[in-house]
Amino acid sequence: MLFVFLWFFIGGLAHFFATETEMRIVPPWVPWPRAAVLVSGVFELLGAAGLYGPRTRRAAGLGLFLLTVAVTPAHFYMLQRPDLFGVPLWALWLRLPVQVALLALIWWSTQTRPSALPTMQPMQPTATPPSRLALFLDLIRWNRPAGWLLLLWPTLSALWIAADGFPGWHLLLVFTAGTVLMRSAGCCANDVADREFDRHVKRTAQRPVTRGAVSVRQALGLGAVLALVAFVLVLGTNPSAILLSFAALAVTLLYPYAKRVLAMPQAVLGVAFSFGIPMAFAAVLGSTAWSLAALNDAVPPQAWWLLLGNLFWVLAYDTEYAMVDRDDDLKIGMKTSAITLGRYDVAAVMGFYAIYVASWAALGLSLGLGRVFLAGVVVAAGQAVWHFTLIRSRSREGCFTAFRQNHWLGFAVFAGVALDLALR
Repeated sequence: MLFVFLWFFIGGLAHFFATETEMRIVPPWVPWPRAAVLVSGVFELLGAAGLYGPRTRRAAGLGLFLLTVAVTPAHFYMLQRPDLFGVPLWALWLRLPVQVALLALIWWSTQTRPSALPTMQPMQPTATPPSRLALFLDLIRWNRPAGWLLLLWPTLSALWIAADGFPGWHLLLVFTAGTVLMRSAGCCANDVADREFDRHVKRTAQRPVTRGAVSVRQALGLGAVLALVAFVLVLGTNPSAILLSFAALAVTLLYPYAKRVLAMPQAVLGVAFSFGIPMAFAAVLGSTAWSLAALNDAVPPQAWWLLLGNLFWVLAYDTEYAMVDRDDDLKIGMKTSAITLGRYDVAAVMGFYAIYVASWAALGLSLGLGRVFLAGVVVAAGQAVWHFTLIRSRSREGCFTAFRQNHWLGFAVFAGVALDLALR
């Protein structure tokens, strides 16, 4: 805790004694940079002082944690313009892991509580309960990366197309980390919304929120922190991408409740899982103007068509996912595409795959991609045919395998995009 105190006490003083130097690292799109530096300095000093009050320590730690997250755009700005600061690029990159370590240290030193003293009880062989960290990792599906890979590949494909090649390490980091964070935040929101339904479904009955191992408040708090960190990453891009991030968050929060009213809620999920596409175009092509006209200029019509095409891929793999739980969903009254499509589910899934593959092939060609890209699309189409062999019997195991392996289909398309642009 002494290290955290000194870090923020000295840093807070620097905001007042070296204001002009601190203002240099404020991104140019932030209004009133002097006020931003001075206000953040006040909060750093207040947080440092609060660390040594037993009643204020946890609140001070949380405030310093959020403040550290909030200044992340300044780090990215320094990476974008290293020529302005006279610091080696490797040192600027080193700031990022240092900041992550600082966040962990703040949380560990101020938010963890000592365990209660052990009581004298007879020794009994009991299973060790999972730690809070293990429960949180289970909540965000950390050990199941297929979920965030399904979001990542179309987002990176759009990023490469918009940049006409490698988009740079900054945007690659922002969109990769942002995808993982927002998918994790979505898991938190979804599990809270579905906790009463999930206890009646075999596959989801043991989720942390459903079984009571993680409280609703804890899950929502974790989700909010993850979404906030993702938003801070977006702040390092431009106004057009920032504006689109609000729409993306709204759709993400709507999806769990769409399952109560819509016959095909997977369409809402498709929009949520595809929103990284227009955001990628906005981040690459956007200007510094805060206007809808600037947003319209940054996101060309092809980006929205790519989103629509990708929506059909989401419909395909999430219908496979819904086929796993169809019997349980029918009992509890949940609405899914698998139930709505009935005996036409397999044919519909293959139709969704066909629309996705054909639309992305046509759009890719219209955007200047060539034969290498088409080769990736052909590989993706071959995987879709393999998935037909897995789902045609409608077995739980086959449908779940098809869903879990779908990220390779997206990777094939991304590889085609990236290689085609690299080999020009």
